[in-house]
Amino acid sequence: MTILWKLETERDYSRKRQRRYATILHSAYVYVCGAIVAAQSIRMSGSTRDLVILVDKSISDRHRNGLELAGWQVRTIERIRNPKAEKDAYNEWNYSKFRLWQLTDYDKIIFIDADMLILRTLISCSLCQRSPRQATVVRVSTQE
Repeated sequence: MTILWKLETERDYSRKRQRRYATILHSAYVYVCGAIVAAQSIRMSGSTRDLVILVDKSISDRHRNGLELAGWQVRTIERIRNPKAEKDAYNEWNYSKFRLWQLTDYDKIIFIDADMLILRTLISCSLCQRSPRQATVVRVSTQE
């Protein structure tokens, strides 16, 4: 089932600082440039939402500095290993995404992959009205 993500303008919400974009970088600095471009594309789309990026200790201070200059609020996390992944597999540390649930200082988080381009501001849809601490998964689709 596909739930369509409604595109709205930022000014439709009175509590701008209650939502943010978030992404994660773990075990590979090669996505740093993608995350920098993602931050720029979010800003170019007109969004003023906070940007937070979760990084592990494999991301160097130099790369963290570049992420901060791009607008990301950098937070350090401990990685979580996927127990079913093979060593050095692409998905070995994918369970680290569960750390997003620890970002409790905002009402809602719009998770994006670090190498995505945002062409228009994505704002949570009316179907995503949940009480605090509940997760809602929405699949973004361009189909009508």
